Amino acid sequence: WWGLGHSSQQINMAAMVSIWYLLSGLTVGGVVLNEKISRVAFFLYILFISMASHELKTPITTMYIYTQLLKNKVKKGEEFDIEWINNLLYEMARLTKLVDELLLLSQIKTGNFKFEFEELNIVEVIEKSLMSFKASHKKTKVIFKNKTGKNNISFIGDPNKLMQVIINLLDNSAKHN
Repeated sequence: WWGLGHSSQQINMAAMVSIWYLLSGLTVGGVVLNEKISRVAFFLYILFISMASHELKTPITTMYIYTQLLKNKVKKGEEFDIEWINNLLYEMARLTKLVDELLLLSQIKTGNFKFEFEELNIVEVIEKSLMSFKASHKKTKVIFKNKTGKNNISFIGDPNKLMQVIINLLDNSAKHN
């Protein structure tokens, strides 16, 4: 992978790896055990930062454009399409979700990821998840069929984490269907 990219990118990557080695050696006495593994790990770290930055930049750019449009319309005293505000709210929710996911990764990495177990009704958790999903996916049709015939199915779990899993499953199925 060192051969990929423009020569200035290769030099930049080599410089970053050298600085990484230097800082690890100076700060914690780190010793490079396997240079190839270290380069791959650093490459994956840079790739993650690059992808996360891109994912964050997309909703920010969209929000900026709609804010500018709204500002110009309001400044001129003109009416604007309410859909612009709906799009702003959608992008803000997306941005919040992305930041929450980055914070979750940080909690997992630092060992601060905690579950808050409680007794709950799994049917209610599914229904709340569906409401949340439908708020941001108005055009996606989702039908929940409870074939158990029971409206109260007790369950021990973390309701927020369960909702996140259900919403992620729904989101993935909407994207890939």
